[in-house]
Amino acid sequence: MNSTEFSSVSKQKMVVKFMHMQKKDANDIMKQLQGVCAESAPSYKEIKQWIKDFEEGKEDTSMENGNGPASMPSDPALIARLEQLICEDQRITLDQLAEMTNVSKHNSALIINDILGLKRVKERWVGKSLTPEQRQYRLAICQQLLERAETEGDSFTERLIIGDETFVHYYAGDSQRRPSCDKYRPINQILTLQYCYFYDSKGLLLAHLVPEKTVVDVEFYSYVLKELLMPEIKRKRKDLADKPLILLHDVNPIHSAKMTQATLQELNMEVLPVPPSSPDLLPFEYWLFPAVMQALKGATFKNRSTLWSAIQHFCNNATETDYRTSIKKLLDRWTTCIENNGMYMF
Repeated sequence: MNSTEFSSVSKQKMVVKFMHMQKKDANDIMKQLQGVCAESAPSYKEIKQWIKDFEEGKEDTSMENGNGPASMPSDPALIARLEQLICEDQRITLDQLAEMTNVSKHNSALIINDILGLKRVKERWVGKSLTPEQRQYRLAICQQLLERAETEGDSFTERLIIGDETFVHYYAGDSQRRPSCDKYRPINQILTLQYCYFYDSKGLLLAHLVPEKTVVDVEFYSYVLKELLMPEIKRKRKDLADKPLILLHDVNPIHSAKMTQATLQELNMEVLPVPPSSPDLLPFEYWLFPAVMQALKGATFKNRSTLWSAIQHFCNNATETDYRTSIKKLLDRWTTCIENNGMYMF
């Protein structure tokens, strides 16, 4: 079975009922579903409630009659709120969305998948399917880049710099009961931190905490490139100081702006082409961000400083092999994308 086949609540309930009849306990069932459904898997509490309902004969009529899943959540305010949160941070998790909207993970997933038409690729929400034109563009870019990497050899990967800026959401303080009148407030106070990150095959170049209340716009990003990143490159990579560098960052309006392009040209830094909505082709998405979030998993931080210290600890303790491997995997992913005719890789 795959995650698409078992993304609806009704189908998950059928699986839970079947496994319960096989004398599996709720914990085993949860692990099985998490392995297949990932973030759309029901929680332990929900599985326990379903089992209780089965034992008491309280099953959904939609499940009994084979009429498909329960009715779709259709609150316009909820749909708009979920869309807003995803637009603000495409890496926000289903758990965080459910927490911030006071809605179950299942209902959040139904809205995101079936109404907003989104799914998770690596750590980012993207459209559920690629158009033929998008697939062909991904295929063409990967062929072009792979040929170049093979032609230039080590000179290519040694000059390649991976960069991005991202949000990290975290819980601060103890859990508080949510006022019943405040529909979309989280139980825990969710605060955010944003940072910029650049590395190459030898290791970390720059990890910069964005000051609180600072907007990462074209001016700020150009400042980071010129005043923060380049001095670090000259200090840490003296052999690259006079060589044309290659930057791989995501496609977004800030990175594509004229001011950013002018700054990059001034710094003698080429931008590697990236197909839009392709997180599976970005090392930051398939390695760094997931690894950072895994390192922070389960922790509660008092403030931005303690969270930033934890992120810096991970960045500074990642080995040269970790960084080099993430870039080597990029070439492997270009190859796989070509073999898959431009389809997403999971």
